[in-house]
Amino acid sequence: MNLVDDSVRRRAAQIVCDTFVATAPVDGAAFTEMASDLARDTWCASDAAIAEVERVQYSLGEGPTRDAFDTKRPVLIPDLADPGTVE
Repeated sequence: MNLVDDSVRRRAAQIVCDTFVATAPVDGAAFTEMASDLARDTWCASDAAIAEVERVQYSLGEGPTRDAFDTKRPVLIPDLADPGTVE
């Protein structure tokens, strides 16, 4: 039985995204759950631009979210215009 409905989880995830962006030296953040190559759900994005980045990554099958899933580690991209600068 699910004790917390999906809308409460999504709101909690949005609070995490918003808090992270407000307190960390980043311009945006997303919380995406991936269970496999094909199963993923973006729980929150800090803004519409980040939501679009997540959508494009899923469509292309590549990007920082995919890299984090594959390596099981966070992936920070200092400048999305220059993806060669991975931290």
